Amino acid sequence: MEVQLQAAQTEISRLKEDLAKKPALPLLPPPSSGKPGAETAASSTDGAVAGTGPGGSTSTASRSEMLRNMFKDPGMKALIEQQQLSQIELLYSRLFDQLGLTPEEKDNFKNLLGARTKAQMELGLKLMDQNLTPAKRKELAEGYKTYQAESDKAIEAFLNNKDDFNLFKRWEGTTAERTKLNMVGRNEFAAINQPLSPQQEEQLIDAMLIARQETPGIVNSNDPTVMDASQMNDAFIQKQMQAMEAADATVLERAKAFMSPEQLQALAKMNEQFRVMARAGWTASQSMFGKK
Repeated sequence: MEVQLQAAQTEISRLKEDLAKKPALPLLPPPSSGKPGAETAASSTDGAVAGTGPGGSTSTASRSEMLRNMFKDPGMKALIEQQQLSQIELLYSRLFDQLGLTPEEKDNFKNLLGARTKAQMELGLKLMDQNLTPAKRKELAEGYKTYQAESDKAIEAFLNNKDDFNLFKRWEGTTAERTKLNMVGRNEFAAINQPLSPQQEEQLIDAMLIARQETPGIVNSNDPTVMDASQMNDAFIQKQMQAMEAADATVLERAKAFMSPEQLQALAKMNEQFRVMARAGWTASQSMFGKK
């Protein structure tokens, strides 16, 4: 969820208090299907809309529902879609170059990725409803897996090359690491006039990916199905921050094999800054959806 919501987090935080004052809106209708990349995983509804709490305050479930319906507003929808396309351009621009796509092919690929990202965000918002039963949560997760398989087929058919598709899957599987490098890392390495070479970047991404996979308890932000609002509290955030710090220490140690001392210092700053940003993101999500 962190990856999918990060681009819209500032806007969400700004609108949070305003949203809490509004009455619950009706559920989103099931989206149309039948086109490659259509968000079929988002077609399930959440059941009854949660009401207001004591004193007329809007419940956490209602806020998540209102947030989903807010995205139906043409202006907000255009803003979110533009942010998603900008994020895709940032994350995948080098992959587009490696694949040798024409401008038209690049636009078509971005549309496929945009539909995929939109489905992830919609699912993430649905799963933040604390009123979801385990059965409903499982149904949504299974529906998303079905959608993702269909989306994979559409992208593989578009690329028309098994090696290119495998390269895309690796790229997508490391979006959390690439986001971290893009948002914070490159500025830190540029500040010391020692930017990472393409080879060093891939070595660092590999090191970050392995550390994330090896660190117990750390949430995979690439997978929206792991998010559970009922578990999002101060203890959860603290556990995530401790896990991130442990993973960062592992990455820093492994990076000694391919980075200069100055680059290692920049890496340490990158990790520290991103942890601050991550804590702010988790705290904002808890305020919107979780438990105090």
